[in-house]
Amino acid sequence: MDPDFLQMMYLSQMFSGQGMAWVQVALLACLFAMMLFRPERIRSPWLFRWAGLFLAFSVIAPPVLWLCIRLFVEDMSVVRSPRPMASGGGLASLLSPIQMASGPTLLGLGIICGVFALGPRAGDASRAQPPRHPLE
Repeated sequence: MDPDFLQMMYLSQMFSGQGMAWVQVALLACLFAMMLFRPERIRSPWLFRWAGLFLAFSVIAPPVLWLCIRLFVEDMSVVRSPRPMASGGGLASLLSPIQMASGPTLLGLGIICGVFALGPRAGDASRAQPPRHPLE
């Protein structure tokens, strides 16, 4: 087998299903660690809060949406309607892609907000240089 193919298979399994959930939880844990141990690196607190919310919702939203679709929308399919989209089956097929795309979309927004929220503060550039020796 080609090693590149095996590596691609490993990466595709890592970033789908349970692997994606672990990535989301790890990113959320890193945000909390940054908040606890390096709060001076948070350049934009409101963007940092949005990053935390997006990452938390990326973990929570897909199962909650799946449960709502299964409980409320598919129960409507028992009632037959003369219009095809008025029954629950058509509505469930319309809402299913939204449910499937909610996790990766929220994860991407959380990563983008997290990247732009973190970094050195404006005053850190002058402190990055070592002090000059008095004999220089």
